[in-house]
Amino acid sequence: MLRTLSACISLFVEFAGCVISPQSIADTKPPAPDSVQATRFGYRTVQAALSELRTKSGVQISDEKGWTIVDDKLEHTLWSFTPSTHPAYPAGIKQVITQDAKGDIRVIMTALCQASRGACDKLVEEFRGRTERMAEQVRARQRGGQ
Repeated sequence: MLRTLSACISLFVEFAGCVISPQSIADTKPPAPDSVQATRFGYRTVQAALSELRTKSGVQISDEKGWTIVDDKLEHTLWSFTPSTHPAYPAGIKQVITQDAKGDIRVIMTALCQASRGACDKLVEEFRGRTERMAEQVRARQRGGQ
């Protein structure tokens, strides 16, 4: 189990460009793929999400090429917020590492974008592609590790 979670976490690092500690995530079980935590963005506005996450204890906030990245290890969640110069600003992408009853690991993505429809669609498609590549690599590592 730890190997599978570590593989998933390593992929988060590769695709998100931020540092996530395998041990801190492996200490607790990820939520189910159909959980509210995984399937809902959880905030009415992008600004509300970012404001509340900035005050949440235990999260690590970093700046990656203008993007605000919030790493919430306890919630198995990585948040990415667009910089003000991005066409899809303001927007937030939430990616949650999940685990189903069989032990399979998946990454569930939700987004809230308050820019034009076209800019938002493009942003979501870019992240969807990254999330799919991440999930495929996790599945490949799961098959190889079992």
